[in-house]
Amino acid sequence: MTTSYRVEAQLRLREEKREARNAEVRERIKAEEERQKKEAASKARIAAKMARIAGEEVPAPVVEEAPVEKTAPEPKKAPAKKAKAKKAPAKKK
Repeated sequence: MTTSYRVEAQLRLREEKREARNAEVRERIKAEEERQKKEAASKARIAAKMARIAGEEVPAPVVEEAPVEKTAPEPKKAPAKKAKAKKAPAKKK
């Protein structure tokens, strides 16, 4: 028979795993969106180059400005203090 604390631990673990899986899915979606944006920009550059080569009029580039996320700069950590050198023991005479 299981005790209540073990059941609670299992429930917490399940919730943590569910949150981790959801975070991974969000990361994959974000990475895919970034990849698609880069691919679209690359195709636009190639199309402009091909138009110049063919002697056609180059279409005006479409510039999409993404909203800039302003984040507070992370506070710098103070460097660790160095241990003071120990004095050498006095020499015996």
